[in-house]
Amino acid sequence: MRRAATLLVSVLAAWACGGCGPEVEQPGIGFYLPRPRDLARIKRVVLVELVYDGPYAGMEWETTQALAKAIEARNLFHLEVARGDDPELKELLHRAQGCKTLSDLGELRKAFKCDAVLVGSIRQYEPYPHMQIGLYLQLLDLKRGRLAWGLEHTWDAMDRATEARIREFFHRQVAKDRGPLDWQMAAVSPSVFRKYVAHEVAATLRSEPPPAEPARNSFFALVKKTFRRIRDN
Repeated sequence: MRRAATLLVSVLAAWACGGCGPEVEQPGIGFYLPRPRDLARIKRVVLVELVYDGPYAGMEWETTQALAKAIEARNLFHLEVARGDDPELKELLHRAQGCKTLSDLGELRKAFKCDAVLVGSIRQYEPYPHMQIGLYLQLLDLKRGRLAWGLEHTWDAMDRATEARIREFFHRQVAKDRGPLDWQMAAVSPSVFRKYVAHEVAATLRSEPPPAEPARNSFFALVKKTFRRIRDN
């Protein structure tokens, strides 16, 4: 099933790249978010269990769960998680292989009951003493047929810039009542490090509300409609 999930990432990325644009900058993290308003229009997302072919069993599911929890805390959209061996995922893969038009994507969206799918892989993982996690993620908008958000980054616990962000994250999000050096848990604890990574990933998902529609005056609308009828006749 991992091979199928890997193929899913490749296939969906191929048609998604048509919507690529300039990258939104954020210090220390490489991600792509060309249209923040698109996120506000997405209501339901399926997060497919991450692909991981490394030696650490369970890493893919544990990281997927950490991401799901952090993203859900953003309250951007309803999120569901699909396991790699989920029968619906096989159907999604089968449909995705033939997707070329918006109509095809609409059928896929209807079949999977979502507006977008979040897919990706763990490109690198190293435990203590040199904790590292490398992720490649894509949020694919099935309704508009384009890439809504993407991220590719490697977190290294021994990097000074990353270390500073871990310290800030730990004091704000994890344990305000702990000692001044307890943030170093993230450099030795895989679960804490995953939580920190998931927090930074979720923070790049920044949505903007769509512009409000201008108020309509029913009288002037009626006048316009009348003039159109006169003109057409």
